[in-house]
Amino acid sequence: MPTPWCNGSTSGFGPFSSGSNPGGVAIGHPDSERSYCGFDCRFIPSIAARANRQDKSASIFESKMIIVLKKTSEALMNPVFRKVSDFPRGTLFALLSDAYSFDCRCARYWSADWREFDNFFFDNPHIADQCGFITTFAGEAAGFASWDPRHRPAHVAIGHNCIAAKHQSHGYGKLQLQEAVNRISRLDVRKIIVTTNALLVPAQRMYERVGFRAIRHRKSDCFAGEFIDYEYPPAGPASNEVP
Repeated sequence: MPTPWCNGSTSGFGPFSSGSNPGGVAIGHPDSERSYCGFDCRFIPSIAARANRQDKSASIFESKMIIVLKKTSEALMNPVFRKVSDFPRGTLFALLSDAYSFDCRCARYWSADWREFDNFFFDNPHIADQCGFITTFAGEAAGFASWDPRHRPAHVAIGHNCIAAKHQSHGYGKLQLQEAVNRISRLDVRKIIVTTNALLVPAQRMYERVGFRAIRHRKSDCFAGEFIDYEYPPAGPASNEVP
């Protein structure tokens, strides 16, 4: 089978390659008693041995290259969490715009809030680096998480967070959220809260997979549907009442 490092050709070895007659009796010579259909059968063992050695060498090489490629791929796709201040102004806005591009109404209703949030963080880098981080793959910004600690020790609220569209559906949102939860949990705080909308089903699943529990559903006039409030760690039974 052809590999990425060769085109599958057998040229240079084997009975059908040029110069593949290693013996002294011509293939198909009438004096050769071991000739069969024009091929000197004495050469079959040596040719087979050569082919076998070649196959083993190719197999070892391919195995090593597969391991190298796998490790490289894992390194490239293993998220690295970096400071917000490592990136230029507009990065957070661009990530939010991309992540919510599945519905044009998101940008129409929320882009002003996204821009204000981006400006606040880049105007106050010391706050941004204490209350958020950017998730990267191979140095490229691919998502971020943020939180508001002003109501400690009662709670810390998860703020804007997202994963760029091309990196969605691979579990990276969960990894990113878990990193945020781990950092917040090191603070003096009793619980972590977050609110999302009924439209954002993937976000709901992500929160629940990390351990958040929906505690309240609230009415909303927003196109994205009712608000859903979550808590971490879970505290008591969930309420589906809409006040």
